[in-house]
Amino acid sequence: MGEMADMMIDGTMCQECGTYISEGDGYPRYCESCASDDSNNGISRSEFVPKFKRIMRQLQQRQCAINKGLRKDQHYQNKRYEFIELIDGAILNGWFKMPKKGTRIWKVYHDEWD
Repeated sequence: MGEMADMMIDGTMCQECGTYISEGDGYPRYCESCASDDSNNGISRSEFVPKFKRIMRQLQQRQCAINKGLRKDQHYQNKRYEFIELIDGAILNGWFKMPKKGTRIWKVYHDEWD
């Protein structure tokens, strides 16, 4: 593989346009202009925060309803898949890193939320 391809794979350069970003973190990333483009699955920071708050609130409400026996588990799982897609999009852009094990985000992502 070429040097530029290696730099795209390790995150030094944008995986779409090849723009230099910074020292690589070991995974492919998008530059800011490509990250804001709708053609990739990434999500911008300005889109992330309101969606994240809304989904976490809905997950908490659905988990409470499941615990009370008012709702089926599938409703929670559908919202959890939306949450995973949101987190994956933010990680894909390179500006979000998965929090440490045991945090609320990590537990929901790995389906260990109680």
